[in-house]
This record gives sequence, structure tokens and C-alpha cells, in this order.
Amino acid sequence: MTEKAHAFFILPGGPGTYEEFFIELCNRGLGDHKKPIILLNIEGYFDPLLNCLAMMKDRGFSNPHVLETFEVVRSISEIPNALAQALQKDLQTIGEEWKKQTNSVPVTSAQSNPAL
Repeated sequence: MTEKAHAFFILPGGPGTYEEFFIELCNRGLGDHKKPIILLNIEGYFDPLLNCLAMMKDRGFSNPHVLETFEVVRSISEIPNALAQALQKDLQTIGEEWKKQTNSVPVTSAQSNPAL
């Protein structure tokens, strides 16, 4: 699923839904992908999950940025905007990483001496 998806939309569901959410949350946290994860929290369905994640973070059991690795929306109409924002944020991160990599490339003698 991870390889074929462009984004992950988590809708209210049962244990399998939670499993897939945590798989993709962990994969993203490990750097396996940078695909947007959007949690559709209709009528507060995922509030207990969000509270649990906040408690894990507060007690030092998870990455301090865990709540920043996905977007939460409260209605279907919010999904397109959340997806656009998540993609923009991911593109900025990818751009920053690319700049770091290209700035750290050693200069060869041909690059340092235009006469070569």
C-alpha cells in the first residue's frame, strides 16, 4: 500500500484502520516516505487517539514531533485544502534536504578552475 499511494486518508473505522494509520505514521517517522497522512476526525471520532498520542509525546514515549507528521480535519470538505497544505510542506522539506545535499557536494578541480 505504501508504495502505490500518493497520500493516506484515514477515515473512522475499526482496529484495521488504526493498524494502517500506525504503520504509515511509523513509516513516515522513520523516513520511509513523505506522503501526506490526513485523519478525518468526524464528530471527534479520533479525539481519544489524538489524546493518547499527545500523552505518549508528553511522557517521552514518542517522537516530540509525532503530532506534526499528519493533518487532522473535521469534515470531508476540508480534505482538499489539508492535502494541498501537506503537499506544500512536504515539498519545502524535500527542497531543503536537496539544498543541503547539493551544498555539501565537494568541489572538483574542474569546478574550482574554470580554465580546466
